Amino acid sequence: MKPLLILLLAALSLPATDRPADERPVFATWNEPWHDEVVRGSAAFVKARVIRNEDGVRVWFRRSKHLAGMDVPPVFSVDRYTRIRLQSYSTGSYPDLNFAVGEEVYLFLDRETRPPGWGLATPASAVAGISPQGVSATYRISMDQALVPPDVYERSQVAIFRHLHDEPVDRAWADEFMETWLRKPPAELVIGSAEASGDFFMQHVALELFHRLGGDEDVALLEPFLTCPTAQTRVSAVRALGRIDTEAARERLLAYLKAKSDGNSRWMAVEALRRQDARALAPRLRALLVNLDDERAGFRLNIMDPRVGTRFPSTVRDAILGLLHHWER
Repeated sequence: MKPLLILLLAALSLPATDRPADERPVFATWNEPWHDEVVRGSAAFVKARVIRNEDGVRVWFRRSKHLAGMDVPPVFSVDRYTRIRLQSYSTGSYPDLNFAVGEEVYLFLDRETRPPGWGLATPASAVAGISPQGVSATYRISMDQALVPPDVYERSQVAIFRHLHDEPVDRAWADEFMETWLRKPPAELVIGSAEASGDFFMQHVALELFHRLGGDEDVALLEPFLTCPTAQTRVSAVRALGRIDTEAARERLLAYLKAKSDGNSRWMAVEALRRQDARALAPRLRALLVNLDDERAGFRLNIMDPRVGTRFPSTVRDAILGLLHHWER
């Protein structure tokens, strides 16, 4: 096989329908979107079963359950990816719609008008697979998933969908769920055992719900999770704390950045300050750089994972410098 010339692209986004008909996928990498971007841009959230796959170019589904958003026909097709921002590709290397006939999945569907049709953001970000063990659920980004019961997945994702679309949310269920699971001590992630990790996954959902729906009065619930040994939990806890736009919460985020912790959760602290536009902390963040370690951030993906093109700061220092530069502009 002749070596393929890899062309690097800068933030290029191509809809699947722009792919020439005679080109077949070889390999591409892209910048995977975060879950809030996927859900906010989706028109509908459904459960559906695959009934036909036309060579990965168009896939037909039978709707099993409508969960949120606009009406979707009982039988519908998906023929494009809508938010793939390619970082590298080889000739014809656009990803196929890789669905097996008979499988049942949850889909966040985009509705496009030119040409009209249904699409998915990317191959992994808009799809949740179902197994006897539960739903492979995304709450942050598809590289970080939880295995949760279907009922919890549906109710939590509907709450997130409605929140991001400025629609009424079932606050009674969400508040009770967060209260129940965040009053328990932080659970451990047991690698290789979904059953033993059940409480960990439920707390993951509760923290990620707090990130969208939490209130100032419940911020004390987050403290045990900010200091627990599990890095994945700390990431969600910092994201949840970023929901609270108060001086006390910003001081806690700054203290978290000063403390020794993993790179990803401290990166999330920087992103929380970005969302809050906490420019008053700029001098203190700059002073923090003097003694800051070079703890790495980002996703440890296999080089053959097409999501390897996802952008992130290589270190916490880079994340802070990027935020300061953004504010200075």
